[in-house]
Amino acid sequence: MDRLAPEIISNIVSHFYPGGCRDQGRRIAPLAPLAVLCRHWQPLVEAETFRHLRLDGESLHFIAQNRVLTPRRLSYLRKLVYEFPCRHDFPTRFDEWYKKGPAFDLVVKMLFYQLAEIPLGQEPLLDLELIIPPFDEHHHVPSKDYGYQPGPVIKFTLPDLPSLPMVRSLEITNSSFDIDPSPRIFMYMTSKMPRLREFTAALSPSELRASLIQQRVELAQSLSELPMSIHTFSLKYHQHHRLPDGLLAMQGGEDILTRELRRFSQREGLKDFTFYGCVEPSIFWPPASDTSDPRHWPTLKSFVLNMDRVQELTCFRAKEPFSKARHVQNWDRVYAHGGLMNEFYRAAAKCSACMPKTEYNSIDFNDKWGTSLAFCTVFPEDPCLNLNGKPDLEIEDETVDEWRKAAGVHNLVFKVRLGEDGGAEHNARDMFKPEEIVERAGVHEDEPEEADVDETPSEGFVSRNEIIERLLQMQQQYQQVLPEPFFSRSR
Repeated sequence: MDRLAPEIISNIVSHFYPGGCRDQGRRIAPLAPLAVLCRHWQPLVEAETFRHLRLDGESLHFIAQNRVLTPRRLSYLRKLVYEFPCRHDFPTRFDEWYKKGPAFDLVVKMLFYQLAEIPLGQEPLLDLELIIPPFDEHHHVPSKDYGYQPGPVIKFTLPDLPSLPMVRSLEITNSSFDIDPSPRIFMYMTSKMPRLREFTAALSPSELRASLIQQRVELAQSLSELPMSIHTFSLKYHQHHRLPDGLLAMQGGEDILTRELRRFSQREGLKDFTFYGCVEPSIFWPPASDTSDPRHWPTLKSFVLNMDRVQELTCFRAKEPFSKARHVQNWDRVYAHGGLMNEFYRAAAKCSACMPKTEYNSIDFNDKWGTSLAFCTVFPEDPCLNLNGKPDLEIEDETVDEWRKAAGVHNLVFKVRLGEDGGAEHNARDMFKPEEIVERAGVHEDEPEEADVDETPSEGFVSRNEIIERLLQMQQQYQQVLPEPFFSRSR
């Protein structure tokens, strides 16, 4: 056993993973027994054992107490999932970091100081995932009214967390509808990852809260703390339907979260930006009254917006009660009161024209008609603009003009596709020139109807199903000749 080459040992270890795929992080059987076969096996087995780890409060405490994660073992680590205890008392405001007792502070510091021991390499390699699990149904939390009192955060000693230069990506998921930790505690943790490339977070205020604005403001104010190294940013911020103290947090005539997200999207080095939540059209373009804000996205390649609470936003702008948004007869409000949809589309067009590296921008209103817009620059043979929505979609002249300008800036021939099926009955067709509209592939007015077409296969014709059957037969023949691991790895 001592004479086996490392490549052979590694091949043996690969059979402990489903399909031989190590990146899945799941093993068919434990690897630990292999480590005692001989001295040459231990480092290879440890490299696989510590490649993917999933920890909770108890296992993290055991690892720290027994010094299991040595620097050598940490050097193997590529993926770490940490699940907070389900009864954890999270601070609901950043300045309450210590007020909930020492438990939260201790577990965060324990995790960070463990990961700080990862040997420094040329590139960050660790994918870190933090999970707040579903709330323990036996642990009751009373409804709280924090209220929103505008003003600076109370000064306190910032938590002493070490830098984590080897973290490549961070994913934060709140799976509980009853726990709503302060957004800034996660932004502060992230600020300690100076070489972070990807940031993904799903945050949602609890339905038990009597104030949503406080969290929205704190989230907005903490975005600037994220490291400048981020290339990919994805944030989901879902507000529950009760909206006890409003939908947006207005400051200087603009929602503060909308403004800070726009400024974040303009960062040098950022390539992909995705947001799911409720914002104003100014997320794409500053208000006309704000002449000081920049209007340039130097490195951004994709700008994706998935709207939430769009009907409530329409009510907010019309100064009407949010209750109207919950009535079915009022679901058509995205087009009403000043053309909210067109405002978003025009702002996105102006933004696209000022993105020299843009590849894909989109807006999805997530309504029952699938109202959406997508602008793509990387497939010149396809239409650069795609519009979806109900047949009586009302696109304004000014909106179309802005998208013509955006296409011209990127040296594209302005072409548009209306609807999933080509939009033959789409009202918006009247807003475009006939040569600008791309019909659904294979549909032309001068083509004969299907009934007039001879569908009898010509001699020698081979159907797609026959081709697939032949390929499957060929694969079965090769499987009889080649060893099983070959196909396991290819899949």
